[in-house]
Amino acid sequence: MKIKKHSIIKPPYNIKQIKLGDKKKFGIKINKNLHHLFSKFSGDKSPLHTSKKFCEKNGFKDLVGYAFLIDCILSKIYGMYFPGGSELCLQHTSKFIKPYYINDYLNITITVTQKNFHAKLITLDVKINTRNNLIFEGETLLKLPLEK
Repeated sequence: MKIKKHSIIKPPYNIKQIKLGDKKKFGIKINKNLHHLFSKFSGDKSPLHTSKKFCEKNGFKDLVGYAFLIDCILSKIYGMYFPGGSELCLQHTSKFIKPYYINDYLNITITVTQKNFHAKLITLDVKINTRNNLIFEGETLLKLPLEK
């Protein structure tokens, strides 16, 4: 899974390096191989994700991408890029607004909306778009170290 990132500071970040309002952008194309790998890993072989005929009969233009693949992508972003592997996830919420499809490019924007320096906590707002359509909103609470 190759994620395109835009960052100046190299991870991992600590609580001192993160500012309220910091915004990070990432992107990933959901190709057929990634879709298939998630299907194998998760064991989810439902027709919504595996049968184009079923999808079209039910009003979808193609195979629908896995909702929880998005959460896996966010896990990789948090662990590898921002904050980058020094955090502990305490809470995460996901709101899947619209479906996405194989070969869609996900534009991911993560914004720091709360920071508690003493408790070493940050709250991240996550928005994901495809072709200028909002498909996902989420919020994540992370505990970070004071130092790297």
